[in-house]
Formats: sequence, C-alpha cells, structure tokens
Amino acid sequence: MKKKIFIGTALCLTAILIYFMSQKAIYVDNSPDRERTLKIFPFRDSVVVYIPYQITAHNNRLMPLRLTGIREYARVAPWDHLLFNAQNVEIDELYDPKYNDLWNNYLKQKYRHTIFPFMKRTFYYFRPHVLSGAALGVDSSSFSWDLIRDQLKDLSKNMDIHIDDAMLDSLYDADDGKLFRLRFSKRGYENNFEIDLVAKINRPEQCLVSIRDSIRGMSDAEAKDFMINHVKKPVTEESDQF
Repeated sequence: MKKKIFIGTALCLTAILIYFMSQKAIYVDNSPDRERTLKIFPFRDSVVVYIPYQITAHNNRLMPLRLTGIREYARVAPWDHLLFNAQNVEIDELYDPKYNDLWNNYLKQKYRHTIFPFMKRTFYYFRPHVLSGAALGVDSSSFSWDLIRDQLKDLSKNMDIHIDDAMLDSLYDADDGKLFRLRFSKRGYENNFEIDLVAKINRPEQCLVSIRDSIRGMSDAEAKDFMINHVKKPVTEESDQF
C-alpha cells in the first residue's frame, strides 16, 4: 500500500513538473487596476499622476526569480514609475533613507521581489503622466511633503486627490499597447539582472531575452560592451521583436 502511495505521489509530481516545464519559463499578465488609488508627485507647476496597473509574474522553473526592476520606454518624471509588491513594499529602489526601518523586518525586505519556483506573484506598477496643476484644480504647494514621500514608498498610503473618470480613461488609453521592460535575476544581487522580459500594456505579446545566454562565448570586453549597450537600449518596437 505504501509503495502504491509513493508511486502515485511520484507520478503526480512528475506530471506537475512536466506541465510547468512545458510552459514559458517566465511570463506576465498585466491589466489596469482601477480599484487602486492614484499616486502623485508635485513637480513645479505640474503634478505627476501615477496610474496603477496590476502585474502578475509567473515563474515556471525550479529556481527562484527576483523582479529587480522595470525600465520605462521614456523618462517623463523624477521617478520613472513606481513598483510595489502586495505587501505594500516599494521594491524597485529604496530611495528614501528614512525608509530603512524595513531592515528591521529582514524577511519582508529580503524576499520583497522574489517569485518562488512554480508560483506566481502579483506586483503593482504605477506609470507616470505629467498634468497641469491648474487643470487638476490643485495647488501643489499645499501638499505635505511628508505625506507625498510616504505615499510614494508605501502602497497602502494615498493622497486625497480626485481625477474625473473621463481624464483617467484618457490616461489609460494613452498607455494602451505601450512597451515596458521587466528585469529579472536568478541570483541575490539587488541591482543585478540576467533576464529581460519586454511586454505590452494590455497585450499578451512579450519577448524574453536571456542576458547570460547572449554573452556566452564572448570575451570580457565584448560582454562588457554588450551589457552597456543593452542597458542603454531604449524599449522600442524596432529594438525588441515580438
């Protein structure tokens, strides 16, 4: 009886392993998150409005992955974008020195961007749009900078600002089909990335590029030049094929 249970369990695990290994190594689902509150950053006489998207990253391999960042197609704001996990932690970069209290919770910090084998994980990605403060009917000088800073580093904190539905729809329409690049690492280095996944907002198309495979066989100088050029390469339809 025990032998039958063991064989049955082994067959089930083998079937599960074959299923996952037959899928794409990494893929993401992305969609607008209209239930989540916007985030803002006053900038001179304008306001950078960050609109939220939900990204679910799937890891179909045996090794843990780390989402180490997102690269935008263009820089339009002091912070190109905001990236959080579902535990409210900003994971792309802990840019505020006052946010070092996260180190008091080691596991929350260490695994803030990890996607474990054969699992998926949801992240929240905010894309920026620069709007006139007058058009929004807000005076940026009236905002508390402590509150501004807090809501930029914590998903659960927000500011009281209203944008009518028509304007919000127009911002989402402007983003539709735009490209963005997610960077993944198989190792524990914070700023390291080994895999690029280029995806389109609201589209299933995505292109996976393994940096390690690309530089295999290159000399150190060639690999260094490749990495420098790759990092600088803009995310465009021409440079990333689908």
